[in-house]
Amino acid sequence: MLPLVSTASTPARPPYLWALLAGTVVACVLLLLWLPAVPQVPAYHRFHATASCCGLPHAELVLTNLPFLWVGIAALLALFHAPNLGFTRAEMLPWYVAAIGIVATAFGSSWYHADPCTERLFWDRLPMTIAFAGLGAAAVGERLGPKGAGCTLAALLLLEPATVLWWRHTEAQGAGNLVPYGLAQFLPLIMLPLLMALTPRRSTGLLAWVCAFLLYALAKALEQLDANLGHTLLLSGHGWKHLAAAGACAVLMQHALRRRFLPPVPDCSAIIPTRTLKSDLFGQIAFATQGSECVVLRDVRSAVWWARPLASALLLREETALVALAGEPCGLVPRLVARDSGRLARSHLAGLPLHEASAPTVAAFREARALLRCMRQRGITHNDTHKAPNWIVLPDGRLALIDLQLSSVHHRRGALARLQAREDLRHLLKLQERWHSGSVPPRGRRLLAQKAWTTRLWLASVKPLYNFVTRRLLHWRDAEGRG
Repeated sequence: MLPLVSTASTPARPPYLWALLAGTVVACVLLLLWLPAVPQVPAYHRFHATASCCGLPHAELVLTNLPFLWVGIAALLALFHAPNLGFTRAEMLPWYVAAIGIVATAFGSSWYHADPCTERLFWDRLPMTIAFAGLGAAAVGERLGPKGAGCTLAALLLLEPATVLWWRHTEAQGAGNLVPYGLAQFLPLIMLPLLMALTPRRSTGLLAWVCAFLLYALAKALEQLDANLGHTLLLSGHGWKHLAAAGACAVLMQHALRRRFLPPVPDCSAIIPTRTLKSDLFGQIAFATQGSECVVLRDVRSAVWWARPLASALLLREETALVALAGEPCGLVPRLVARDSGRLARSHLAGLPLHEASAPTVAAFREARALLRCMRQRGITHNDTHKAPNWIVLPDGRLALIDLQLSSVHHRRGALARLQAREDLRHLLKLQERWHSGSVPPRGRRLLAQKAWTTRLWLASVKPLYNFVTRRLLHWRDAEGRG
């Protein structure tokens, strides 16, 4: 497990943040008072999947709740070791609540779907509100800190279940009202993106939240299309809804243990671009200055509209890798200098790209292998070491590595991490053999002769299409390689 980079201070928040969030809550409360009561319609309980299996009624809808159970139990077991990962119990408390709610949802939803009726629906919705409370408080904690998460968790654990209790009470009175529950369920979909847009990030993993939001939206759409889809997609719409919702939970619970706290770095407002190095569909890369320091500024705000999501994702990957490499003692990788929305500045490594510099010594390649080993120990693979422009020959003759857009940060040394680390080393040995023929030791030559299956698949299928699109259609070339 990689070490965490703790933040020394909480980033400043916009002064109007609380007013905006409070205004949104007040508007929702007024909407709650204005909307008429909405009772639970009996047609909600008529699902497309009704078949029994081995005596289990509505087997598909019951069994598709098993992923919730698996995700919740796995999360609880992992969270039990959270102190060993550098997290405090206060930071992980919302995630504990969310995991407990996910486990309870598996049982409550299975109980309801075995015999769908309004009485059992209460036990389906109550545990979901606990999971929503935990996840909502966790999202607040990622932006406002543990104290904000604790206050939010206490409030949500009171309000979210209260909406289901109110619905059950009104149903017992013969005039059910689902409006409070509906607002409690959909209000986070409005509040959390607003919070994330207005506050600086304290940790990595924004992409996990985006994926979870998209999966949850997909789950709600599949729920509405249950009758229309039937079993045309192997499962019914509601069965797929369970799997999509469980996938959203899995993404977030993985994120809970994989995130890193971002070091407090300034934004890019004080950085002045001086010379453009590269400009393409994915934005610009330029030399810039911050005070007396020369930095490299990557700006994806100028990317074309259809390439902007990919450019932003690559920017996040580079930022995550630079955070994980913080404190690297040998100075052979860049340092994160500044960041803000759509821009990232890293330290400039003075030197020439490998393909333009004098041939480095064999000892320099040997030290570069030590750099890759150091990165592997931190769980980082570069995934683009075959490009000579990504290697910089420093004035003292050493080789430094830049351009971490395609890098991966692995939190377990599993098969994928080992495979990518092996390919990083193989590509470096290939460069060494090109510059110093015969200098690669016998073990390295055996490695050179054995491409990984992923590389063979890439070269046989994706690479020709990639070259055609980027070189022939878009006339795009890699030309950063300037430190």
